[in-house]
Parts: sequence; C-alpha cells; structure tokens
Amino acid sequence: ETFDFEFYSEKEREIFLSRYAGAKLPQKQGIKELLQWLKDNGIKTAVASSTNRETVKQELADGGLLDYFSVVIGGDMIERSKPAPDIFMEACRQLNVLPEDSFIIEDSYNGIRAAHAAGAKAIMVPDLLQPTEEIRELVYSVQDSLVHVRKMLEQEINF
Repeated sequence: ETFDFEFYSEKEREIFLSRYAGAKLPQKQGIKELLQWLKDNGIKTAVASSTNRETVKQELADGGLLDYFSVVIGGDMIERSKPAPDIFMEACRQLNVLPEDSFIIEDSYNGIRAAHAAGAKAIMVPDLLQPTEEIRELVYSVQDSLVHVRKMLEQEINF
C-alpha cells in the first residue's frame, strides 16, 4: 500500500534510457539480414511488444530497424497482455493475415504462450530463458539464433 509505483517506474525508465537510448540497445545477431530477406521477399512483418508503441517505435528507429516493419503494435493498444493472444491477433488483423499463416519469433515464455494461443507458429529464439518442457510443447520450432530462423524460413515458406 505504501509502495510508490509511479516513482520507481519512472526511475526504472530513467535507468533504461541512460543505458540503452540512442541505438545502444543490443541487437540479436542476424536481425538485419533476416529483416532484409523478409522485405526482399515481400513478407509482411510486425513488431508486437508489451512496451508502449511510441517507445518501441523510437527504439526501432534508433536501431535502424523501424523501416523494416509494416506494423508496430504496443501494449498500450490492447486490453490484455501476453500470455493472452490479443497483441498477436491485433498484429495479424493489421497485416491482414491469418494467425495460422503467421510465424511469431519470441524469446519469452509468455510470448510463446500468446503466440500459441493465437494459433500462430511460434519460433523461440532463447535469450535469458531456455525452453521448458511446457514451452517445447507449444513451439513450432526452437532456433539458436535469427540466422538459423532465416535458414528455417527459407525452407518453410513456399513462394
């Protein structure tokens, strides 16, 4: 009851921005190559993040990635966050694609749960968390890197 959430939330944001704003947020190996391949092949892409949309757009712009995405969905645009499928359903709606025809790349358990609940093909690229038995049952594939995701998609997608 006495915890000042707003104060600590603002402090967390200040620390994050001091460390990662202005293109200092680390990028996963192979991200630009994967996004360029998707763009070159006319595959629609979206970012669906629990973070507020304007923050996500700024982080993508800072990293030189914003122009690769047709749609950016933020947590402030949906009612229920992951593991509910809402954010991925909204991304699919805006892209005008069916969830079952979509691949969703995730590194979090709740992201995988949400992708699965949406009916999409969830690809996990582990970061801090390795897939558990539960998560392995929900994913379409686990890949070590985005480089491997691209190789997998090259084989999976029929042009």
